[in-house]
Amino acid sequence: MKLLKINKLLNDLNNNKIIAMPTETVYGFFSLISLENLKNINKLKGRELEKPLQVFFLDFSQIEKYTKLSQFQKQILIQELPGNKSFLVPSSSFFKKLTNQNTILIRLPIWEQKILKNTKKVFEKINVPLFATSANLTNNKEFDNGKLIQNEFKINGFNKKIKAKKSSIIISLLEDKVEIIRN
Repeated sequence: MKLLKINKLLNDLNNNKIIAMPTETVYGFFSLISLENLKNINKLKGRELEKPLQVFFLDFSQIEKYTKLSQFQKQILIQELPGNKSFLVPSSSFFKKLTNQNTILIRLPIWEQKILKNTKKVFEKINVPLFATSANLTNNKEFDNGKLIQNEFKINGFNKKIKAKKSSIIISLLEDKVEIIRN
């Protein structure tokens, strides 16, 4: 059953659809990285269409293609990742071509956590980073139940109920300065 669900979610992703999966903090909306999907997720959440989204990575080796890191930024990321922190850094020309964005908010979760077992399987099979944001309407409480998200937003996802935690900490590393944006 899980394999069928994973294959359905992979099919949705490959068809530029948004899906819902648990993260180690809250349920999230996920999609392939493109300007179209950036707008689609923001529209689903009821916020400005070009608002930046964070990007989830499977491993550190994927980050380099999407970012343009200074030595300082790279050292901070090596020390702090994986974890429930998201870091705002300069984007690479590759990411900018996909999204028209000069910065990227990166997240490398602790994939070994039990709650991420099936989410990790999707990432391993799709093998590219994905846009990710909390599964909720802007300024509303995050959902903790996959079935409710699917019904509310008419998208596919895992059915699991999770114990929602505080959203990730967001830290800017722009201009080689450390600034906490959301704690």
